[in-house]
Amino acid sequence: MNKNSTQKIDFKKMFLGAITGVSRLVVSIVFVTLVSAVSAQGAGVGVSLDIDVIVGKRIQGAGRVYSAKFLCGTIPHDLSNPQLPPVGSPLVPGTYLTGVNIHNPYHTNTQFRKKALIANPQGKLPGLVGIPVSEVLGPNGGLEVDCQNIKDLLFGGGTVFVPSEPFFTGFVVVTAPPTRELDVTGVYTLKNVVMPYHYLTISHDTTFSGPIGPTGATGITGAAGSNP
Repeated sequence: MNKNSTQKIDFKKMFLGAITGVSRLVVSIVFVTLVSAVSAQGAGVGVSLDIDVIVGKRIQGAGRVYSAKFLCGTIPHDLSNPQLPPVGSPLVPGTYLTGVNIHNPYHTNTQFRKKALIANPQGKLPGLVGIPVSEVLGPNGGLEVDCQNIKDLLFGGGTVFVPSEPFFTGFVVVTAPPTRELDVTGVYTLKNVVMPYHYLTISHDTTFSGPIGPTGATGITGAAGSNP
């Protein structure tokens, strides 16, 4: 075969072959997209998605316990640098959302308990621990615990979660009987906060330089083959 020839690689087939025979798979997916500004005030610059399988632990006297991390709310950017959070913020600026999915793989009902707790930074007062709530999932049943549900578990009903509200984080704890093993998966999304106008420069044969406007158009400087 000519070493300069091009071969088509089926990455999907390679991936499926790689996971064949794996009984439990932890999937971590990060998808990042850069987009141009859509208004004079700016626009989000990226989004990410992460999916994690939560493994339960047998705790004597408690049952099988699944501790799923949650991140909810918005961390603003620093006023002097849109790339950074304010001093003391735990994570990068952006809006964080979480969905903890729980599935009963059995052909009979499974009863379990769920609760939420706040995890404060070390050195601060311990975070709030919500009251456990009992749930029953029917055969092959499932449910999702999102940021609204997490807020209800922490503060009771009547509170409304708004994605732009201040960031809070902690754990959703699911406790099943010791003889039952649930499928628990955490789904996490991050949308970067808005940024002011910025400049896009592409240096190759032609250079495009200028503010990105509402439609993403830029000014054009230089000419083909130029090197500003």
